[in-house]
Amino acid sequence: MVEVTAEGIPVLPAHDGSIVATKCGFWLKERVEPAYRELMGFDVVYNWESMLDMDEYLDEEKEGY
Repeated sequence: MVEVTAEGIPVLPAHDGSIVATKCGFWLKERVEPAYRELMGFDVVYNWESMLDMDEYLDEEKEGY
C-alpha cells in the first residue's frame, strides 16, 4: 500500500483486495503477487467477473505502463 500511494495511484482497500483504476491493474498485480505468495504460501486468486477480458487488457497495458 505504501508503494502504491507513493506512486500517486489512488487505491481503495476492500476487505481482502484493492480497487484501482483499470490502467493501474497490472502495476498493482505485479507488486501484490510476490508479497501475497510470501505471506500466504500460495498464489493470488483474482476475481475479474465484471471485466471478462481483463487479462487481455492487462497484457496490452503491460507494454505501455
